[in-house]
Amino acid sequence: MPRPVRRFHPLLFVSACAVVLAACASERTLTPEQYEQRLPALEARAEANPSNAAALRDLGEAYAQTGAYRQAENVLQRAEAAAPDDPKTLYYLGVSKEGLEQPDAALTVFARYRDLPPRSRFQQLMAGRHGWLLRALLRDELAALVAAEDSLTAEGVTEAIAVFPLTYQGQDSLYRPLGRGLSEMLTVDLASVEGLRVVERLRLQTLLDELALTQNAAFDAETVPRLGRLLRSGRVVGGVLDVQNEQLRTDVALWDWPSEPLPGLSSRQAGLAELFALEKEIVFDLLVQLGIELAPAEREALARVPTRDLQAFLAYSRGLLEEDAGRFVEAAAFYSQAVRLDPGFAEAAQKNQEAQAMAEVAGGVDMALAAPRRSARPPGGTSLVHNRLTLLNQNLGAHVVPGDEAREPTADVPLDPLGAEPIPDPPPPPAGGN
Repeated sequence: MPRPVRRFHPLLFVSACAVVLAACASERTLTPEQYEQRLPALEARAEANPSNAAALRDLGEAYAQTGAYRQAENVLQRAEAAAPDDPKTLYYLGVSKEGLEQPDAALTVFARYRDLPPRSRFQQLMAGRHGWLLRALLRDELAALVAAEDSLTAEGVTEAIAVFPLTYQGQDSLYRPLGRGLSEMLTVDLASVEGLRVVERLRLQTLLDELALTQNAAFDAETVPRLGRLLRSGRVVGGVLDVQNEQLRTDVALWDWPSEPLPGLSSRQAGLAELFALEKEIVFDLLVQLGIELAPAEREALARVPTRDLQAFLAYSRGLLEEDAGRFVEAAAFYSQAVRLDPGFAEAAQKNQEAQAMAEVAGGVDMALAAPRRSARPPGGTSLVHNRLTLLNQNLGAHVVPGDEAREPTADVPLDPLGAEPIPDPPPPPAGGN
């Protein structure tokens, strides 16, 4: 028998966030003036050791922290040549390119986090900045598309599938996040099928936000063709869901909008505890409509469910809503809750790690530069995001706690493969040196 679903208390959550902001304000950080004071000695050190990766990197960091982005880029590129896989060098190189208004080049640098040893602090900061910058560039791209949408036609629209958020029609707001969570499951499942191209949920949600569309307005005869042209997606999945008396009902349709009228919705109903089995029924039915026949091994793999814990899935779905709204600390708290409720919920654990990383670095270049100082910890201490999650855990009525993935990511590896943190005062230049 499934556990009763606990209610979330928003007032306690707001109180927790207020405590978080106070904790952030109390963090002691280095100032640009302090970096400025170190520059002469750092320059002398780098000049005396022109091939030393740590000396070049530390000088590049100081240049970046004082806003000398061009000088930082030049020095950090030399440091990169000497130590191509140093996360700290790459992080500051990416931030410097942002400061030079080269966001695409910065994104390319940050994307290298995938090739670096996981769980080092600067690898995590690179991952977070990559996620945040990707969202910012996506907003700009879609805003430009919307501005030019009068010139778009159905020509060039592909067979890519966009899965819209399911509109919740129930009275109990507790289950409203299920619309986002089920849509994510459908997107992930369809994207795992070989030969199917599926629009990323982030791209679709960013467009909905850009157009200020509600979920209710998204799947209709006027809106779908418009969104399809903007997304270059010719096939759309959408519909509604409802929860009444522990019974879940979904009404879902697949619409090939360039070639057919809006179809009727296909209805399914099951006990709330059977939510995951119902989602798989929808997926397999969609594949039949698409004319895709799965091999037995493919069908078995697709039948896997990420969790069977309804409370964990609700927490995960709330995390998606918070992440879409740019509230990454709150998203991480909900993902962490999902992992605590179901330690085998791998998707929630991955989302938790990503949200924590973005929480560290979200904002403009100044925030990206402050993040390494803000996330630095004293010996035996914990990270700022971990502290935030702990505060949320202490104040949330839903009993959110940091899961295993919420621990300090550098606890098991050196903070910096090329040197200690923070930048040490460099030695004076050799006698007679320039």
